Amino acid sequence: MSRKNSRQPLAARLAKSLEEGIRHAKGEVDLKTIEMPQEPPEVDAGAVVRLRKKANMSQAVFARLLNVSTKTVQSWEQGTASHRTPRGDSFRFSESTRTSSARRRG
Repeated sequence: MSRKNSRQPLAARLAKSLEEGIRHAKGEVDLKTIEMPQEPPEVDAGAVVRLRKKANMSQAVFARLLNVSTKTVQSWEQGTASHRTPRGDSFRFSESTRTSSARRRG
């Protein structure tokens, strides 16, 4: 089962980018600006445990939901994850969980 690589070669992509840049410089096209959300703060080990328990999830279920390994969740909870801490999408998920829990209660 082979899949064709639909991605253009690097030289073609660079050429297209340069052409777009020249068109912009000439005033032929406008560029869009997109604001990126700020990186969420790191979460400490206790917060990970509290969040998981509040959601009534095992480490395995919590890990699967966040698309990380169970070992990663264990490392987060023990505070031994040196290479990766719960940030980004994982933290945004946890924030949305807290917000939706508050809405249900309120």
